[in-house]
Amino acid sequence: MISSLALAVVAVTTTISVAAQTVAPHPAIVVNIIINGLDEECLALLHDHFPAGGFRRLTDEGVYFRSVDFGAPLDNAAATALIMTGADPSVNGVPAAVVYNVEAGKRQSVFFDQNFIGNFTNETYSPRRLAVSTLADEVKVNGGVTSYVHAIAASPEQAIALAGHAANSAFWINDTSGKWATSTYYKDVPQVVQTANYHYPLSSRIDTVAWRPVQSASKYPSLSRRLSLYPFNYTFSSRDNGCYRRFKASAKANSEIATAAANYIRNLNLGRHESTDMLNIVFNLQPYPYAKEPTARFETLDAYFRLDRDLSAIFSAITSTVGMKNAAVVVAGTPLKPAAIKDDPSYRIPTGTFSSRRAVSLLNMYLMAKYGNSQWVSAYFDCQFFLNRKAIDDARLDISAFRADAASFLAKMSGIVSATPVDRLSATRFVNAPEMGDIIVEVNPGWEIDEEDGSQPQVVRAEATHSVAMILAPELKPAVINNSIDAHLLAPTVARLLHIRSPNAAKAQPFIF
Repeated sequence: MISSLALAVVAVTTTISVAAQTVAPHPAIVVNIIINGLDEECLALLHDHFPAGGFRRLTDEGVYFRSVDFGAPLDNAAATALIMTGADPSVNGVPAAVVYNVEAGKRQSVFFDQNFIGNFTNETYSPRRLAVSTLADEVKVNGGVTSYVHAIAASPEQAIALAGHAANSAFWINDTSGKWATSTYYKDVPQVVQTANYHYPLSSRIDTVAWRPVQSASKYPSLSRRLSLYPFNYTFSSRDNGCYRRFKASAKANSEIATAAANYIRNLNLGRHESTDMLNIVFNLQPYPYAKEPTARFETLDAYFRLDRDLSAIFSAITSTVGMKNAAVVVAGTPLKPAAIKDDPSYRIPTGTFSSRRAVSLLNMYLMAKYGNSQWVSAYFDCQFFLNRKAIDDARLDISAFRADAASFLAKMSGIVSATPVDRLSATRFVNAPEMGDIIVEVNPGWEIDEEDGSQPQVVRAEATHSVAMILAPELKPAVINNSIDAHLLAPTVARLLHIRSPNAAKAQPFIF
C-alpha cells in the first residue's frame, strides 16, 4: 500500500532520493496499514495537536502523498482490493463488500464461498473472487515458507482482500460473537488469537466498553461550541444484537485491532525470518454511522486522536522487536464516505425519501401494462434495478431495448437524477458485469434512500474519490508530494520498495525511489 508517483495518466515526474545505499536490503517486516476514510484535511487540521510518535512520524519522517486518486467512489473493500492488486474492480473481481447474487436472488458477501467453513464463526468465506494476485501473494511467492503474511481487520471482506490467496492467516471480528474469526481456507490460527478468544474475549468486556472523548472538548480544534457542550457517550450492551457491529464502526475497535497487531509483532517472530514478513492491518476513520449528530464531527476528531495513539503503540512494538531501521511502514487511506444521517428538519435543507420498494412496484406495474403479466423486476440493491432476464428472454424481447424503456420510466420518478442502462456503462473500468444491475440510478443529493430490506435509511451525499498515503522506510528521505497520484500506482510502488515483482494485473509503472 505504498504511494508512488510516476503517474502515466497525470504525468508526475518527481523523484525521491534514496538515503545511503543504491540498492537497499529488503526490510525484515513490512507493516501494511489501510485506514478507511483517512482524510488529508483532518490530518492537516490536527497535525500540530498530535504528539510525535504516530501520524506526525508518518507525515514528517516519511514520504507523504497528500492526494491519491481512486477515480470513482468505492467502498472500503473495493478500494482495499484496488490498492492491493493495482487493478480495477472489473479486473480484480471485487466491486464492493456486498454484492447481489442474481442466481440465488439475494445479497451476500463478495467473498462468500460455501466450500470453506468458518473458524470461530458460521460464516463461509474464501478469496476465490479475487481474480488476480495481490501484494500479499507476491510477498509469499518471493519468500515461500520463509515469509509469514497475516491480516487483521474488523470486516471479513477487508481482511481477505489484504490476505489474498497465499497468506498464513486472515482474521476479523465476528458480528455475532465478537470473537476473532477466520475461514478454514487459511491454515494458521496463531496462538495470540486463540489466547484472545478463549482468555480475553470481547464478549466478556463488551458491557463495560464505553466510547467517550479521550480528552477535554477544548483540545479538539474546529469544534463548534454546541458540540463541545454535549460530548458523545456510547456504550455497547450485550443485550443488543447489533452491539458488535456498532463496536466495529467505533474508534474503540481500532484499539482492539492495534492491540492484536502489537501482539502479532511481539509474539509471532515477525521480522525475524529469512525473508520479508508482512502484517496487514485495517483501521477505520469513516464517520460513525450511529452518531447522534449528522456530521459526526466530534466522534471523527476523537477517532483521529485515538488512532494516533494506536499507531504509536504499533511503532513501539516494531522498535522493541526488530527495530524501525529494519521495517517499512506503508499507510494508504480509502476514500472518505460522508456521514449519512438526516439533518434536523428545522434547517429546512431540501430533502425527500426514495423508496426502493415503491420504485420496484411502480416499475413492475408499468412493464406489465406494456409487455404482459409477468414479474419483470427481480430485485433492487444499492441503486441498481435487476430485471427478470429469463422472463425477458422467454418473451423474445430485446434486452437492451427493454432496459432502455425501464430506465426511461425510472428517470421520471421523484428523487431520481438519472437512470442508466448497464449497456451504457460496460466500457467503464468500475463495472463488474456479472453482478451489475440492469439499470443504475442516481438519487438526488439530500434525499433519503429507504432500502427494501428495512435497514437504516441513508442520506445521499457526494462521495470523495481521493485519500492519502504514506511510506516510512529507513532508506527514504522525508518528502511531501502535493501532486495527485493514481491509486493504481500504490501496489507496484510497494513491490519495488520490497524488491519483489508487482501483482500480475498491475499495469502502472512504479515510482522510482
